Amino acid sequence: MKNQRRPKPVNYTSTKKTYDNNSHSPALANLEWYAKDESILWQHVFGRVRHIKGVQITRRYERFMYQQAYNSRYGPSAMTSLFTPGQRNQTYGAMVISANVIKSCVDTVSARIAKEKPRAFVLPRKGDYRLRKKAQNLTKVLDGAMGSSGLYTNGEDVFRDGGIYGDGYHYIHEVDGVIKCDLAKVDEVVIDEVDGMYNDPQEVHYTHPEPRRKLLKLYPEKTKEIEEARAAWRGEMSFLGQADLVEVIYSWRKPSAEGSGDGRRTVCVCTATLESEEYTKDYLPIVPWQWTVPTYGPFGDGIAKELFGAQKCITDILRGIMKSIRMFAVPRIWVSKMANVAQQTIGNEIGINEYAGEKPIFDTPPAAPPDIYQFVQWIIDWCYKQIGQSQLSSQSEKPAGLNSGVAMRTYQDVETQRFSIVGQRWERHYMRCARIILDMMRDMYKDKKNIKVNVPGRGFLEQIDWKDASLAEDEYDLAIYPTSILPETPEGRLQAVQEYVQSGFMDRETAISQLNIPILYDWQSRETASSDAINRQLSSIVDDGVYIKPSAIADLKQAVKMCQDVLLRADEDKVEPHKQDLLWRYLGDALQQQAAGQAPPAAAPGAPSATPGAVGQAPPPPQAPLAPAGTGPVAAPS
Repeated sequence: MKNQRRPKPVNYTSTKKTYDNNSHSPALANLEWYAKDESILWQHVFGRVRHIKGVQITRRYERFMYQQAYNSRYGPSAMTSLFTPGQRNQTYGAMVISANVIKSCVDTVSARIAKEKPRAFVLPRKGDYRLRKKAQNLTKVLDGAMGSSGLYTNGEDVFRDGGIYGDGYHYIHEVDGVIKCDLAKVDEVVIDEVDGMYNDPQEVHYTHPEPRRKLLKLYPEKTKEIEEARAAWRGEMSFLGQADLVEVIYSWRKPSAEGSGDGRRTVCVCTATLESEEYTKDYLPIVPWQWTVPTYGPFGDGIAKELFGAQKCITDILRGIMKSIRMFAVPRIWVSKMANVAQQTIGNEIGINEYAGEKPIFDTPPAAPPDIYQFVQWIIDWCYKQIGQSQLSSQSEKPAGLNSGVAMRTYQDVETQRFSIVGQRWERHYMRCARIILDMMRDMYKDKKNIKVNVPGRGFLEQIDWKDASLAEDEYDLAIYPTSILPETPEGRLQAVQEYVQSGFMDRETAISQLNIPILYDWQSRETASSDAINRQLSSIVDDGVYIKPSAIADLKQAVKMCQDVLLRADEDKVEPHKQDLLWRYLGDALQQQAAGQAPPAAAPGAPSATPGAVGQAPPPPQAPLAPAGTGPVAAPS
């Protein structure tokens, strides 16, 4: 025992090299992934993402439960992924929800708010007409980009995700010179809760499966690494390897300060870093939309979370009622033993049954007392009131006696007041997307010359040169407005336009131009041909300094009014003096043609001239001829 060696003491306070146990690669669990060398950066990115997912397992399970509730499923399940293949039963042990209030509320609110497609307007900060013209062109370019990028198309799904999970995401990126706004699934967006404590995270990761062939085409120099990453799936995503997909993590980190150089954008697979470059923007291309803004953290709360407890109560009560119906609420026949009635004589056939004593009693007991049904209806009504809508609106019904158009608009306005804050947040979401789209377009076109952008016009595509629309960030502001102040349906638009014209709020041509009904584009072009021609003539003078004479077949009264409006704004718009002279010339020509058109027609040769006078009275006496210069007075004719 004396020769036994004592164990060497271990210094547990010394710094040791640790590895991320959640990652399949020996990557250090280091928060500063963005500062690593490109050769090992992918290890740190995957380790960072899996660490965040590991600590947010509870939130992922909650999202799974909310998805189940929206899809009319309820019950225990071992799956924690929002997507699983059909051969893996994700609803094991689940039962169907018969009265799905959560889905009804989410779909109704989405139809009410997400149908609006807010339009971004570029407002110049100065009164120069050149900036105003560029702002108008930039507004048209932004209209075309927001429409063609899929921002409006995917906006409905983004809003719905916000209603279900609390968060929905737009992913804005550039593909082959075209801006795309895709839907990013909530379980593919990874944000650290501590980093996003104030709902403004410094970094975001986007895990998305990409086809292997697509990656091989984009990164041919990484062929070996991409091939090795084909089947390198782990956990709940392992089945995607069967579809020849590769897990790709897109990561962005904003710079901590201007010029700090610590911003980074990377594209990684689990075997290599495909892209790594400095990121200098002050925004992240993953734009979140939240139904309820969180008090702390980067994740919001949705309608499903608000109503999950009530939905569970409704489901449990309805299950009990259904069980009671099967067990108790069935027809029963009570026969006295003294009646001497054989059971085999009781049936559905028409016949004569003899009995003695008391008559058999046919009884169907109730499944549940009326209070239970009233309680269920009360919970359903409370769910709609909690969200701020009526059960009638979810069923597309109107209250009885509400028939006039004014009453209907007032009723809809009252129901919309509850969602005014949500609607404003939805508009701000589009504002953020519009700013990012403009910034990306500016980066795309800054090194290109004579780039023409196709923008939608009224029944045609209009081409605008980018140099005629490009503005610096300090030269404009963005304002977001609904697509139109008019109703959505063609019938409602026509009725509203008629009301505006009859009340004098709008002139006829302005009201017609606001219809925006594709089937009426040809008719609108004919009705507004005069004002369009006058606009082109005045624009030629103000923009290019080229004079075009007013057309005699145009509405000259309208030409005079429009030219006067331009002249009144000429000093504020800083129109050059020689162009103002051309505008005055245009106004004089328009007035002269207007006066010539209003003059009485000349009399035919030999025809008696018309003399003024009242009808039924003798014409005035003829005037004496004028005397030639230098002569005396001329005597009156005898």
